[in-house]
Amino acid sequence: MASPHSSTCSSPSSFRLQSDSVQRWLDDLRHMTEVECMCVLQAKPLGVDEEELLVSSGGAWPARSNLQTLLRRALVVSTELGRMFSRVEKGRWQRTHSTATRAESHLRSLLQQYTTGRGVSPELLQYEKILLEKSQELTSITERCVQSEDQSFLKSSRESIHQILTDLSQDFSAMIDLALANEIRVLVEQVECSSQPETVDGAISSLLSLTQDGPQLCSIIAQGPRGTV
Repeated sequence: MASPHSSTCSSPSSFRLQSDSVQRWLDDLRHMTEVECMCVLQAKPLGVDEEELLVSSGGAWPARSNLQTLLRRALVVSTELGRMFSRVEKGRWQRTHSTATRAESHLRSLLQQYTTGRGVSPELLQYEKILLEKSQELTSITERCVQSEDQSFLKSSRESIHQILTDLSQDFSAMIDLALANEIRVLVEQVECSSQPETVDGAISSLLSLTQDGPQLCSIIAQGPRGTV
């Protein structure tokens, strides 16, 4: 006969599994939010209808559309970097390498999309070069970790990966700030220089809307134009 508590009480092993799962989730969450470049997420993805962004051509919307795309793709890269912090610390080398490969792919795509067809400053080009080099280095070193069983090598590699990740995250955050400032500069110049009322009105509306999308964008707007990117 079944125990009267069997249908209502979880076994100790079941409870332990649930507790372990929650703890792993909390660990992952902590590392993801520790990534320096996660400050990008303070400017949350903008809630504008995609069709609305495509309707206007030549007004203020192209810059806002660029901001939309930039923030969303930065979120993807930031998330992958956050996962790497957690996985490398736990020695999950196969998953770390897979995440490094994805992060490099997303980063390349973001940079290619943002810089193609536009003049960019030497500063932004330098960031692009550094980011690509560091992401390639991460992919290479994590691949070697997957193939190695040498614990001393894995220990030293863990320290190296953590440092590369930290530097990459900081440089990525700085690059995104620079690109965001450029897109905001475009809107500010439309307000200051355009002779078409509808363009000025659209740019002002976009800037006001951006102030609702997080303190990071508010800070960049308050700094004003910082030169051409």
